[in-house]
Amino acid sequence: MREAKAARDHTTVTPKAGGGRVGRAFAMVLGLGVAQFGCRMSLSPLQNRINVGDEPFVVFVADGENGAGDLFAMRAEGGPVFQVTYTRLDESGPALSPDGMRLAFLRKRAEEDSSEVRVEVMDLASGAERTVLEATAGGSIGAGGIGWSRDGRSLVVATAAGLIRVAQVAEADGPSRAPVPPAERAAADSSLRVFIGDPAFGEVVACRDSPGLCVVPRGGEESSLMSGGYGAFRWGGDSVAYLVGGRVEVRPLDRGRPRLVRWEGSAPSNPRQLTFFPGR
Repeated sequence: MREAKAARDHTTVTPKAGGGRVGRAFAMVLGLGVAQFGCRMSLSPLQNRINVGDEPFVVFVADGENGAGDLFAMRAEGGPVFQVTYTRLDESGPALSPDGMRLAFLRKRAEEDSSEVRVEVMDLASGAERTVLEATAGGSIGAGGIGWSRDGRSLVVATAAGLIRVAQVAEADGPSRAPVPPAERAAADSSLRVFIGDPAFGEVVACRDSPGLCVVPRGGEESSLMSGGYGAFRWGGDSVAYLVGGRVEVRPLDRGRPRLVRWEGSAPSNPRQLTFFPGR
């Protein structure tokens, strides 16, 4: 791995204990403006575990060392859980690209520390990471989430100043960034929401008057989806998934019974913020 270098700060982070993998070093660039993340890994964290870009899988956040968020992955049918990130920083808000080959997420010093927040994109085939957006303005990035465009060529990032489009995230010349124009905001905002159906007929939201999840049809009133459910996310065009008591449940939108996606071995601590690739 080539370590990233920056004029202002350079920190090497060791892997967390109990990860069950050979240690990796991560070079973190902390500076003003936007910088390119130069860390390169020789192997993907999912190599020989999940066939990224082909088979269905989920990525999610769970508690790592000292309660900081780490990213983990699991096949869609359940089974063993594989660790994706190994830093002592806090990672959150994962979003898989439409082709399942890249993973966007937020990285900061600690969950409660929003002084320096970065949007990272990991190439899941190689393990290479790149910082595509960075800010030091106290939690101004990612508060409303990260979403991919339908073609996977750009990201939409919710910031305190509005929606930012980050294009050319995989180009050698580096990403470009610009506010989302008013005429395109509705479409961009849809990538940050959990719409269900194909075509979409409703949005899954937290219920207004009771704990749990509700569905709000376009122009209609909300109806209960799952009492006590939380953390809803898209599961292809014909199902929706969510967490119930720390377990993943998948519910078909038409016929069929909900099913649990079961972890193999000990369950991850405090799983949350899931993103799904439906396979091809």
